[in-house]
Amino acid sequence: MIRRRKWIKTVAFLLGFVLLLQGLSWLFIVRGSGNRNAMSILRQEENTLDYLVMGDSECYSSVSPMEIWKDFGFAGYNCGVIGQHIQYTYYLLEQILAKQSPHLVLLETNALFRSSSGGGGELETVVDNAAASYFPLLQYHNGWQKIRISDISQFRPFEKASKNDILKGFHYRPQIVPYTGGEYMTPTDKVREIEPIPLHYLNCIADLCEEKGIRLILYSSPSPDNWNYRKHNGVEQYVQERQITFLDLNLKTEELGIDWSKDTTDRGDHLSFPGAKKVSAYIGKWLSENTGLQDMRSDERYVSWDEMLPEYLKRTGQNRPDSSGS
Repeated sequence: MIRRRKWIKTVAFLLGFVLLLQGLSWLFIVRGSGNRNAMSILRQEENTLDYLVMGDSECYSSVSPMEIWKDFGFAGYNCGVIGQHIQYTYYLLEQILAKQSPHLVLLETNALFRSSSGGGGELETVVDNAAASYFPLLQYHNGWQKIRISDISQFRPFEKASKNDILKGFHYRPQIVPYTGGEYMTPTDKVREIEPIPLHYLNCIADLCEEKGIRLILYSSPSPDNWNYRKHNGVEQYVQERQITFLDLNLKTEELGIDWSKDTTDRGDHLSFPGAKKVSAYIGKWLSENTGLQDMRSDERYVSWDEMLPEYLKRTGQNRPDSSGS
């Protein structure tokens, strides 16, 4: 009888722990501001997005879908999540594709070089990844060290993620802190290999896109703090094998017109809004010239995008568009 009570208590404890972990994941991750991008995109109207932009904070700081909509009429969403490992990008993409059928996925490459093991073995990492796919809080367990007062002040756990996200997942960063470190893309034959776990999930993403008939494009946001030529060579080696397009914008800073005295918000880590506008213009032009995406600004299904555009321009300190929306 005593043994049975102990067994019941153990089961009850484990069940309570699982429920608590799920609850915390829902409270802090699903409904918290840090992962609002991931939840907002799941509330978008089904099959209305032409493209997705995915990755970590380098992603959500570099491409503004509303800028691309304003100039080219392509409907997309930035799904970047702070500190995201590539395995969770894969899990998120799986969820999104249950509701959306995009023509393209633009995957920012910074997360490919974020270590997945955290000092543990690969088997331990695989188990951690599987657990975190069910309990999202686990993927951010190291993120608490980086929480700032401003993050806490913006935390609204019971506020629903909106399907009318004016920024479409983009993070508007008007602050400017210049980068002064000089040239950072010095050519070399050395290669920074993509580690086995990120490589596995990158292949999973590539396979999933191929299965769904989606074109996968890798891109690297300009970032002196994160990028170098060895990483470029590592990605170039991969895309040659998989025959995937790779846009390394770190090699196109002159073409983009990047001015590191104005275009970074934190000394060369992330782009400021002026820098993001330049990258968004480049991406939009590239999509226009190299894909079959159609201008949807005259399509009545996208009237909400035109309705949100004036508020987007106001929020980002720009002038209102003319009556044509161009």
